[in-house]
Amino acid sequence: MNYKQALNAKVGWEKQSKPMIKSMLDDIKRGISLNTEELKGHQDDLKSLKEEDVKTTDESVREAIRSKLNRTGWIIQHTMLGIKRDKQLACFLSYSYNGDLENAVKYLHKFKETSFEWIEDDEKITTSFVLHDWFDKKDHVREDAYNQMCKHCKNDINMVESIMKDLSFVMSDVVEDVLKAGQRMNKRKGKKHRG
Repeated sequence: MNYKQALNAKVGWEKQSKPMIKSMLDDIKRGISLNTEELKGHQDDLKSLKEEDVKTTDESVREAIRSKLNRTGWIIQHTMLGIKRDKQLACFLSYSYNGDLENAVKYLHKFKETSFEWIEDDEKITTSFVLHDWFDKKDHVREDAYNQMCKHCKNDINMVESIMKDLSFVMSDVVEDVLKAGQRMNKRKGKKHRG
């Protein structure tokens, strides 16, 4: 690697990757806020269903309420897991943005582990789950919802691994050593300090 390649890598990280990461981080934070509001709505639904269950004496109505209670409880757990996943992604992006390789690696692994848990094939996902896609403004149901979740998860994991690869390269000793050597050479030749 020569000085120009190392400088291009460092400048590319600073001028292209970091603004992209900042934009993604802002989007993730908005998503966490929306999901938290959705979670509160589901928790309110759960509370009203429990109150309705207590008031009802008709066994057939009670059975329907209990079914809704189970489904709402599962939705709450799945939404909480999605929020946890998004928070881990936000931590990964923050540490990457700040050049903290050690913590970025730690949150990369946590994010991947939670992502796999989030898409774990559960009968409730493939039989009754509805996923609203904010991009195409479309609802996906059952297996289609599960497939969309898996695609979304795969894209996120590919994205974080790409960021990690770039961050690891830019933060590597090789790039730093080449940049320092180039700066010393430029100083000896009387050129202005770059990078």
